[in-house]
Amino acid sequence: MGYYGDGSNITGIVDTGSRDDIALLGFKVAANGSLAKYNLVDQAIDAFEDASGVDASASTDEVRNAAGNYYSGTAPASGGTETSYDDGGTDYAVHTFLSSGTFVAGATADADILVVAGGGYGSTGDPGGGGGAGGMLVGNIEVSAGSKTITVGAGGTSGVGDDSIFDVGGLDATADGGGNGGASGGSGGGGNKTGGGGSATQGDSGGLTGYGNNGGTGGSANRSAGGGGGAGGAGGAGDNGAGSSGNGATGVSNVYRTGSAVYYAGGGGGGHDNQSGGAGSGGNGGGGAGGKGTSGTAGTANTGGGGGGSYGTGTNGGSGIVVIRFVEGAFDGFNDMTLISNATTAESV
Repeated sequence: MGYYGDGSNITGIVDTGSRDDIALLGFKVAANGSLAKYNLVDQAIDAFEDASGVDASASTDEVRNAAGNYYSGTAPASGGTETSYDDGGTDYAVHTFLSSGTFVAGATADADILVVAGGGYGSTGDPGGGGGAGGMLVGNIEVSAGSKTITVGAGGTSGVGDDSIFDVGGLDATADGGGNGGASGGSGGGGNKTGGGGSATQGDSGGLTGYGNNGGTGGSANRSAGGGGGAGGAGGAGDNGAGSSGNGATGVSNVYRTGSAVYYAGGGGGGHDNQSGGAGSGGNGGGGAGGKGTSGTAGTANTGGGGGGSYGTGTNGGSGIVVIRFVEGAFDGFNDMTLISNATTAESV
């Protein structure tokens, strides 16, 4: 409460507390009467129960409720290429990463995860073995809220493929890049000429189940009697290059991305020269075919397939992929919403 006057006589009283009491009383009356908006002199109470009091052009992160009577700010998951489909009555959201990026989860929830590394280089070891498939990880894990770094490995251009990594929050799920001719990797590369096949290095990682297998050995020192070994794939070991070049091993199918089975991580076929015998075929799942006297076929992009071996120029492995599938809305969070009311200005200052 404030007073004013000449010091001896009080000529007026300004009761600033009364204004607050009136505002509180007005709020109580508005609430008791279930009123959306209640006007006092130079004051207004608005419960924002409908759109009439909201300036949508100035507000941020607001989403109108389907019933049309209030606003809420929601933040769906984001990152990668976003698709969706219905699988037997369950609505799935899918975030596919064909290159490195960031997945942002607004809440903690379970998700189906596929991580495939880049396939190995199909070598030219006179003749060369097929490139090993990139390691493959599959499973359902809990993913915590926040930003998650996604690394999609490139296919090998002269050696092993690059790793693919999904940061699940404190424990990375890492798929190992595929090996090149005779080298170890997620799946091992096929042996060059008479060399041994590479060993598989892929194991379980980040709570996901790992898939990787060894490459086959090369054939006889007499090139007319053999060729390069077939590379390992997610589904099995590569064939040995005896007589003809070894075939690349098949990959493993997965339905997360589209709801239909797609094969990933096939091994590259072994190469051969122009003499008797044939080059090896590539494994189902993006593995490239070996070449006979020529270059082989490159691994298919975003499958983790290994490149085909050759007697000529080597071939690149296919790049990897990361897929995140979850029930629609599972990762939705909430933004800090700001609602700006339509101007209700005071009649005086």
